[in-house]
Formats: sequence, structure tokens, C-alpha cells
Amino acid sequence: MILGSPDGLGMLPAIAGSDGGGAAAFADITALGTGHRLFSVWPRDGRPAVGADRIAAAIATSRKLIQADRAALTLDKYARDFALFGYWVIANRPTNAIVPTHPALLGIYIGDLLNQGLSKGRVLSRIAAVQFANEALGQKLRIDEGAIHRQIRGLRRLTDVDRQERTALRQEEATSILEELGSPKTLFDYRERALLALGWTSALRRSNIAVLRVRDVKIKYDAVNGNRYLEVYVATSKTDQEGKGRFLQITEMPGGHPLCAVRAIEAWIERSGIAGEANSPLFRSFTPRGFKIKASGIGGRDLTLALKRMAKATGRDESKLAAHALRRGFATSADEKGLRRSVIREHGGWKSDAMIDRYTRVNAARDNAIAEMFGRKNRK
Repeated sequence: MILGSPDGLGMLPAIAGSDGGGAAAFADITALGTGHRLFSVWPRDGRPAVGADRIAAAIATSRKLIQADRAALTLDKYARDFALFGYWVIANRPTNAIVPTHPALLGIYIGDLLNQGLSKGRVLSRIAAVQFANEALGQKLRIDEGAIHRQIRGLRRLTDVDRQERTALRQEEATSILEELGSPKTLFDYRERALLALGWTSALRRSNIAVLRVRDVKIKYDAVNGNRYLEVYVATSKTDQEGKGRFLQITEMPGGHPLCAVRAIEAWIERSGIAGEANSPLFRSFTPRGFKIKASGIGGRDLTLALKRMAKATGRDESKLAAHALRRGFATSADEKGLRRSVIREHGGWKSDAMIDRYTRVNAARDNAIAEMFGRKNRK
């Protein structure tokens, strides 16, 4: 038995043997569109059947609450990362159980991931997925004791080179990319440009952008100032786990500015024909070559891939760019232009100046020991 399911629940098919059939079966249960259902030990139905008793209804409601414990994108990411762990076990340690996971097996997996060149953050993400899957399937993976605990502590102490090399895409650079790309020619081009424009001007996390629905964005008119603006409803976020939600306003830029999110979103919605589909994803996926639009929405990583494609198409080094470069670039540009910190915090959803300082490091450049000693007149 490579992968088992909780007694009596039958949520997961057993995967027996190591002749390749196991890998195929594992692919079947982890390639589901709603991959996070792999981790549910409750009945699959979200709603009780007609005539069902109160207990069945209570179980269905409980399942919804358990799923709401994590964001849908987080659960899908766990499912994908856990699938990668499963494939690795089948390929390299076929006699070991995937679940329950032995701490020593996880330790070997960690070492192999680092040898493959994965960053510290990505390895920690894989560990979290394996731990979450074990817990959801009724197993306890103890990583807070013994050799595995020491190994993970050592991992956390490694220098995060990936973090050091992260780039902020400032306003001028983002604008230049769009200018050099020129006018969009295909529907795929319209989506790419809308992603960059909204990603930068909204300063939203990629997970927030990926889950936007058509109903979440509205173009409105300010009769007092005579300007149009884009109103974006952010239902939940990393700093709003309880889903209180907030509205974000993005004013239309003058003079046909390439970075204008209002016109970019307007053009995308009009060209894609999704205006009347309020509950549909705002940003749709495309077939691999970008020729045909799909009904499914994008994932968080699609924003990173879009940014890399546009950077590469304009002759830039895309290796150090990720979706977060847009959020970080907005904070950096806004701070460098002297915007009030309160305005920056409200726009980006930051609760304090700490993260802005971490992104920009501008304050440290303006106020440090050397600047005090040599850049200003000594005070008596």
C-alpha cells in the first residue's frame, strides 16, 4: 500500500505495487480540477440530498467550513506540491508509504530538492503541503522533534539568495515594457497587458488577482473631478483572513498612458466577451500556445509567467522577475515619489510601514549613520 485512506471513508483509492500502475492512479486523483478535494475527509457533496437528515446537512456544512480554513488557491497549491511528493516517492522510494509519511523519508526528499536547486522558500512550501496532507488524511507527521526538526531548522538558517535577487518593477520600467510591446494584436495580448497594468496599479498579491471575478471590477465615473476610475472588490487577502473585503479605486491615467488599468481592463473585457458573465473568472486561461481562450481562470503563477514573457519579449532579463515585482515596484515607486505613507498603506492593504520599508529600503538610505555623519551639518 503506497497511499491509504482513512478507515471507512474511502476518499482515496489504494495504490498498490510499484510497476507504474501506482503512478497512473496517483495522477488520476491529484490531477482533478479541484485538487484540494484530495485533502477532504468529509462527504464530497457540498449539499445534502433531498430528504436527508440534519446530521447529513451538518456534515456538509462542516466540510465547507473546513475547506474555508485555507484559501482555495492555497489548497490547490498544497495539492500540486503533494502530488510532486507522491511522484517522487513512486519514482525513487516505491517501497515507502506516501501517507503516512515517515519523517526520514521527508528528510531525504528535502535533501534531494535542495540538490536540484530549489530555493529555501519552495522547499518549505513542499514540506507544508506534505504535512497538511497527512493531517487532513488523519495522520500525524511530527516535524517538531528529532532529526527532521533539526534538519528543517538548518534549512531555515540557510541564506535566502532568492530573496536577495528579487527585483522591484518600478513605474518607469513597467511603462517601458508596455510601450515597447506596442498595440495588442491578439486576445492573448490584451489579457497579458491587462494583467501587467492591473497587477502594478492595484499592488494586489497574485493570489488576489487570480481569483477576481468579472463582477469584482466596475468602471465608474467621478462627476466631481470628471474622471473615470476602476473599482476593484478584494473579497479576502493574506491580511484579511476573515473575508471582510475592501474596495480599491484606480483612477484612469491621462494621455493614453500605457500603464492605465482602466483602459486595459475595459479593452480586455470587451474583446473577450465576458462582460455579461458576472460570476466567471476575470482573467481566463488560454491553450498552451495562446490561440484559444478557456473557461477556467488563471492561477497565481500565470501572472508571473505573463510578466516573464513580456520582459523577455522586450529584451529584458526575466529570471529575477516574479509577480510580486509588481506589488513591490508600486510600493517602491510611490515611496520614491514622496507619497504619504498612509496613502500607500491604504492602497496596498498594508497595516503598517514595516513591509513598505522592507520593500523599498528608501528610509534606510535617507537616514543612516553615514548620511548623518557626512550628508548633513553636524549639530551642536
